[in-house]
Amino acid sequence: MKKHFISLLSLVALMFTAVSFTACGDDNKEEIFDQELLAGYWDLRHFAISYKGQTYSDDVEPGMEMFARLYFSNDGQMVSYSYDTETKAFEQETTGSWQLSGSKLRITEVDTDGETESNTFTIRQLDDTTLRIKLKDADFYKDDYIVGKADVEFTFSRVLPSDEPR
Repeated sequence: MKKHFISLLSLVALMFTAVSFTACGDDNKEEIFDQELLAGYWDLRHFAISYKGQTYSDDVEPGMEMFARLYFSNDGQMVSYSYDTETKAFEQETTGSWQLSGSKLRITEVDTDGETESNTFTIRQLDDTTLRIKLKDADFYKDDYIVGKADVEFTFSRVLPSDEPR
C-alpha cells in the first residue's frame, strides 16, 4: 500500500499537478482572531491556488485522496492527518505546534522522518464552523519540480464532536 504524506505544503504540491486556471482577485483584510476558536478538528473542504495571475480552485470531499484533517489543541500542539483511500481511515502524518498572533497563524510541522517545516498563514476567516487560511509565496510544483511561487488558500470545516476520533 502506498502511503501519501500530506502536510499542508504537501497538499500544495499535490494540487499543482495538471491544472487549468481562471482569474481571481485578492483581499488583504487584516483582522484579529480568537485562538480558542482554533482548537479542535478541522477537515479540508476547498482549496484555491493563484499562480501568475490565474487561479485554480476545487472542492475536497470526504473519501478523496486529498481529503485531510488538522487538529489544534488548546496548548499549541497540532496534528495533521491524511485520508487513506484503501483503508478508508485517517492516518497521522505530522505533529507540531501552532502560534496565533492577530491574523497570523504560524504552523511548525515535524514529519515521520523528523524533518521540520514552518509556515506562516494569514487567517481569512475563523468562526465556529469555518477556518480559511492563506499561504503567500508557496513553492509551486509541476512534475515534481519547483517552477515558481504561488498563493494558496485552504478552507476547512469544523468536525462535529460526534465525528471526532475517539
